[in-house]
Amino acid sequence: MTSRKQLKARVRARMARTGESYSTAYRHVAGGTGPAAPVEHGGYRLTGGTFPVSAALAHVLAHHGVRAGGAELTEPLAFGVTGGPGAGYILWEFAHDDSRPVVLGFGAQWQYFDRALLAGLDRLGVPAAVHRTGGAVGAARVLGEALAAGRPAVVWPDRYVAGYRHLPAALDGRGGHAVIVHGVAGGAISSTTAASPRSPCPSRTWTPRGPASGRTRT
Repeated sequence: MTSRKQLKARVRARMARTGESYSTAYRHVAGGTGPAAPVEHGGYRLTGGTFPVSAALAHVLAHHGVRAGGAELTEPLAFGVTGGPGAGYILWEFAHDDSRPVVLGFGAQWQYFDRALLAGLDRLGVPAAVHRTGGAVGAARVLGEALAAGRPAVVWPDRYVAGYRHLPAALDGRGGHAVIVHGVAGGAISSTTAASPRSPCPSRTWTPRGPASGRTRT
């Protein structure tokens, strides 16, 4: 038991130092090439992934017991089902500060935050409840109800406000990527992303900070 705790401590230390996922850090620390033992948090299996949308789809379907040919849907298969590869860019021009940020996107329908995932669910014949709102109260209520019923939710929080990537203020309101929210404990929302299997975020960071920011935050 002590040896196992020491191994976990070494893995977490490497994660903090390198930013690697648990499974990647585990393989380096343990010296093996096989997959790491499953990690669970609050009854949800944390596995990480490569691409946010396909990872979110594969993980949530696995959690709900959806199988393809008797096996869990792999992330590469989920990537294909959601539309596969794609690329593009958008050049924005803002007069108020004379800025011209360039946004690069990769993956099918990358410029629309939820279309690829919903298209994948439609192709698989899997129903999904979708909630869109510009209000924090309604969003919090729907998310809370889903979590209370044991249903992980895929959300698109603003990366700057969520805080787990420690981004500069210049990226405030610039959007985010698919994140799976799977629980709330001690005032923190437990989430998992493709690159970071476990990212506890204080609940307040998921709440819009004013009427003007509601649509860009979550």
